[in-house]
Amino acid sequence: MSQTWQQIWSAKGAAVAPQHAPDSGTLERLMDLGGYTSPTAAGALSAYERHFRYVRESLSIGTGDSVYEVGCGAGALLYWLHTHCRQVGGADFAEPLVQHARAALPAADDLVHADADRIETTPRYDVVLSNGVFLYFASAEYARRVTERMITKATRAIGIFDVNDADRREEALEVRRAAQRERGLDYSGLEQLFLPRELFTSIADRHGLECRIDDTATTASANARYRYHVTMHRR
Repeated sequence: MSQTWQQIWSAKGAAVAPQHAPDSGTLERLMDLGGYTSPTAAGALSAYERHFRYVRESLSIGTGDSVYEVGCGAGALLYWLHTHCRQVGGADFAEPLVQHARAALPAADDLVHADADRIETTPRYDVVLSNGVFLYFASAEYARRVTERMITKATRAIGIFDVNDADRREEALEVRRAAQRERGLDYSGLEQLFLPRELFTSIADRHGLECRIDDTATTASANARYRYHVTMHRR
């Protein structure tokens, strides 16, 4: 029987003991646990730090802000952000990865195990974001529900980064299949979700939010050219 994404990410987190004494190598370890160093990812730490800076700047995250991440994984992005903001929190469907995030961010008391569509909408945070997670969702309807909850939870801004572009689905799948053949990987049964940009613009319009969509160009990932970023701000 093929594995689910949740089983795969849970197994990845369970294979390594959480590090309870963060050091200079913590960010890189968290990134590895979060899949940032996978064969089709950008790989280099510097490339993702460029992406993390884009996340911070596109959402105008400042030292007085609170930031919540839906699908936080092992907490790599939150770990990078926690020195740039006032407070971080997050949720992930893989409990072993959440344990790594808690170990790396002992001062963060709102890191929980939860499915994305079950996150609590209180307490509210200034910024609510998701990074490279929507592609693992089961359907566009699920993505819509998660986006609605993120909007409810955010007091100022919402960011949804690295969304698979429905208009470039076939190109992206061919790149994915080529990577599997080249590296002997088997992604059988592990589908990714592709979403139209109009899904997010229509939700933003309904809530009276300013919405911006940018092509993903912040990493050297092989998949970046087939993805986009969404940011929404309250007017």
